[in-house]
Parts: sequence; C-alpha cells; structure tokens
Amino acid sequence: MKKTIFIFTVLLLARLLFPVTDLQLGARPQAMGGAYTALSGDANSVYWNPAGLAGSKHGEFQFMHWMIPDVDHIIVDYLAFSYPVSAGALGFAWVREGATLEEGINADETSMSENQLYFSYGLELVKGLSAGASLKRFTISSDIGDGSGFGFDAGVLYQPFEAHKWTVAATGKNLLADMKDEMIKPSYNFGTSYSVAFSENMHNITVALDLSTKEDINETEGVTVKFATGLEYAFLYSDYSFALRGGLNSNAATAGFGIGWNYLAFDYAIVLMNEDTIGDSHKFGIVWKFRQSVSE
Repeated sequence: MKKTIFIFTVLLLARLLFPVTDLQLGARPQAMGGAYTALSGDANSVYWNPAGLAGSKHGEFQFMHWMIPDVDHIIVDYLAFSYPVSAGALGFAWVREGATLEEGINADETSMSENQLYFSYGLELVKGLSAGASLKRFTISSDIGDGSGFGFDAGVLYQPFEAHKWTVAATGKNLLADMKDEMIKPSYNFGTSYSVAFSENMHNITVALDLSTKEDINETEGVTVKFATGLEYAFLYSDYSFALRGGLNSNAATAGFGIGWNYLAFDYAIVLMNEDTIGDSHKFGIVWKFRQSVSE
C-alpha cells in the first residue's frame, strides 16, 4: 500500500507540479512568464543560466516560497546565492520540493521530498560573451526508500552590441543527469531579451522571449517545444525601485511586481494556469544585495 501511495505521489509531482519542461523558480522570473534565459546579473542565474553570473555586480541572496492554495500538501522552496570574484562569479542554490498524502480510514501519511543543490560558476570569456556551468546534486527521500544522482547545466550568453542591451542566450539543463541509476531527459532553452533605459536611467523596459525543448514530457513521445515571453517596467529613484511585470507561456498567464529599498527587495508573482492541474498559485521572493559591489 505504501509503495502505491509513493508512486502516486511521484506521479502527482511529475504531472501536476511540473507540467512544463522545468520548474520556474524565482518570483521575478515567474512574473515574466519564465522568459529568463537571457537575463543576467542576479542570483537567479544559478538556476536559469549560469553564464549570467558573469554579469553580477553585487553579491546577492534570494529566497522564494511557492504557495499553491488548492494543493496544500505540496511545498516548494528555493534559496539562491551569488558572489562576484576576481574572475567571474560563484553561485549556489538549494531547491526543496515535497509532498505529503493521506489515505485510508486512519489517514495514514506518506511523504516524499526531493532536494537539488547547485554549485555554479560564470565567466566572461571575451567582451560580451559569457559562459557558465552548474554541478547539480539530486536526492530523494521517502517512506519506502531514498535515491540520489548527479547532473550538470551549461549555458552561454552573448551581448553583441555594447551600446544596446540586446542579449541572446542558450542553456542545456540536466546534461548527463541520473537519478537512482536512471538517466534524466535533458532540456534545452534558447532566449533573447532587450532592455532600454530612458530619462537618465530612471525608467527601464525589458522584453524577453524563451523557447524550451525536451523529449517525452508527461509520456508524450517526441520533442515538445514550449514558449515563454515576459515584459518588465522598472522605475528607479535614488535608493527606491518599483517594477511591474507580466508574462505568458505555454501553460499559464503570469503577472507580478517588485518593490525595493536600498539593498532589500520584495517580489511577488501570480500564476494563472490555463490547464486543469494544480490551479492558480503565488510566489513570494525576498532579495538582499550585499552593500559591497565588485567595482568598489
């Protein structure tokens, strides 16, 4: 019976929680629809594209909690950290996904959790071209057994024109990854973004587009292609910042905002699903930038 419940739990996570090619972690990336492969310079690069770490100006810490009102037994939390060094930048992330189910008259409880650890590095190879990689450690814990595995991500990011903030990027995720001696299908993301600032850099508009591919999603044979697009307007004044965000992807419409003061910021995203899966959800994020910048 417990094995049956555990398998059901795994299927629930795989089919309902992860209907796209990958989790979309971070409140800001999620609010922009998950179009984040070509955006760089913050701790979210550890998860989305380690090449983006090369653009880090400050050390940064991020925390995100995913709240799913209609499915209260699923938990997803995310921590990310980045820090520029003399050549490039280092990054670390921890992702915890968990589910608990109750079954039977006695409400017997079965739980399962997965942890992912990322150790990342990004470096600018030549002017405008950056590359990065992440070593990943997977672990699964459950009432009937445990498992673990390794994999890695790799990415590139290119800004062809120094005067214009146009970026193109690509990542390969879960490359040569395994879990409990079974290979995990890799996914490939391709993204582009463009940012324009005006009024003495007080106003900034960013648009982004991602395409992602993966084989055999949800037992569907062949390669599935997903899209994501996002828009952000940011207002910066002295030590204060405010941003409005919106996005659209193959499974959901998204929206959100960010409020910042000095080196602390709060981000929020809402995900409006267009499929009958886990229902709408909310992501809350805290960002803390270290006061010392790499140039100071």
